[in-house]
Amino acid sequence: MKNINKQKLIRLQHMQNQPITIKECEKFLVNYTGVEIPEEARIILGMGPKHGIVPKNVPIPELIKDVECFIQAIPLEENEKNGARSRCARIIQNFIDKPKAPDPLKMYYHITSKFIKDNPDILVSKSDKGNTTVVMYREEYTREVNNLLSDNHTYSILNKDPTKKTQDNINKFLITLKDEKMITETQYKELIRHNSTPPKLYCLRKTHKPVISFRPIVSCIGSPGYNVGSFLHGILSNVL
Repeated sequence: MKNINKQKLIRLQHMQNQPITIKECEKFLVNYTGVEIPEEARIILGMGPKHGIVPKNVPIPELIKDVECFIQAIPLEENEKNGARSRCARIIQNFIDKPKAPDPLKMYYHITSKFIKDNPDILVSKSDKGNTTVVMYREEYTREVNNLLSDNHTYSILNKDPTKKTQDNINKFLITLKDEKMITETQYKELIRHNSTPPKLYCLRKTHKPVISFRPIVSCIGSPGYNVGSFLHGILSNVL
């Protein structure tokens, strides 16, 4: 019983120790608002978007489904696929059986989440350059993005969404490539798209400039040409 209580005390002390100092994190956090951010939230936000959060519950069925989907997409022999399944199953089982260590940042996550929910008028994003997190007013972000899009020399409003038509044209071209043996059946299944979405624009604030300035980013994930673009990038990157 004494050893058990000693282990509990060590665990509680470890959970209460601040894992990283506020001085280190504030170098990677820029607050453009007048809102006071709690120290715990500043630490989490200052860690940047690449900081991995330990999930509360790992969705094992979804994980197994994704593993099988990837295995089916790779051109392997059946015995090689079975070997990959076996290795992944052991990794997943070892993770399930491994004792879960307490996360010292758990309370910090809760405070950060509550702060963001309690302040719907602020927006948190990464900066244009570096690994810096930016906190700004949502209204300010919306206004500046609208001003950017109001430039008629660069942007224009379309009368109709061309996403479906573009997807159909790309899929027809892929069928032609497959029929002419320029791509394999497996490649065709990887490249063809269904239920595509239009590319999405968002903006990142430039923290290295004294005036308000944003850089527009267009995310093509899920768009009609995303799979083909990734495929071509894999080819051209080897020769350019």
